Amino acid sequence: MVPIKTDTIEEGANSIEVIVGKDMVMREAQTKNEVTQKSENKIEHQKRLLAATIKGDWLEVESILKKDEGLVTEAIRGDGSTILHIAVVIGHNSILKRLIPYINDEQVLKQRGSDVSTALHIAAIIGNKGAANLLVKKNRKLLLIKDGNGEEPLQKACENMLIESCQ
Repeated sequence: MVPIKTDTIEEGANSIEVIVGKDMVMREAQTKNEVTQKSENKIEHQKRLLAATIKGDWLEVESILKKDEGLVTEAIRGDGSTILHIAVVIGHNSILKRLIPYINDEQVLKQRGSDVSTALHIAAIIGNKGAANLLVKKNRKLLLIKDGNGEEPLQKACENMLIESCQ
């Protein structure tokens, strides 16, 4: 190994000499490249997942989730929306129904970063009763979670004159 840089770290009476060789620098560069590549892949998967969800293409959504199951609960938009939030707001309840098995009872409680809304808050605001039923069946605790304004989903539904959702 050809030394590139030598540093001495001293603490009290002890000292350690650190020699960084050419192969160590190359490994560090490879690691940085691997991290960059993984990050680029993650971003590409998020974009594809968002597009597939918007189109309502379950086969593509499922294909992406099989490669990276963690994406089901990760924010895929700048406002913190997850795939659940997107499916609910677009009204793709068939996608939502198929997503439910991919998430556990606690993950369905995830709140969007921008306004601290759950997917149930969004369903209540837009009157997506089918989505609301699917979400509440997954975890009834959703009914009690407050958004950034301190409101529960049923309050949102009633406030938006979506009386049918309040029943």
